[in-house]
Amino acid sequence: MVREKLEGTVLTDRQLTVVRRAADGWTTAAIARAVGISPETVARDLAHAAERVGAKNRTHLVARLYELGILGARQARPSGEVKPIENARRRPTSSHATP
Repeated sequence: MVREKLEGTVLTDRQLTVVRRAADGWTTAAIARAVGISPETVARDLAHAAERVGAKNRTHLVARLYELGILGARQARPSGEVKPIENARRRPTSSHATP
C-alpha cells in the first residue's frame, strides 16, 4: 500500500482520493459511487484522515491538508473520471423587490 507522508501525517491512497473529492465539493454519496465503496466507508475515511491531522470536521480537514501541503493546486481530472453531481435545485434570485 502506497502512503503519502508529510510532516508526520500518513494517509492511505484511498483516504487521499476521498479527501481530494471532498475538497472539490463532492457529496459523500457521489464519492462512494465513484470510488466503489459505501457512504459509511467514505465517512470513516474522512473521519480517520481528520483524526490524523487534528481536524474537527470535513471543512477543517480540507483546510488542514492544504496547510500541510498534502492537498495542493488543483490538477486536471483524467478523462473518464466521474464528475461531481451539480445541485439541480437552485433558487432563482431576484434583483428587485416584489410589490
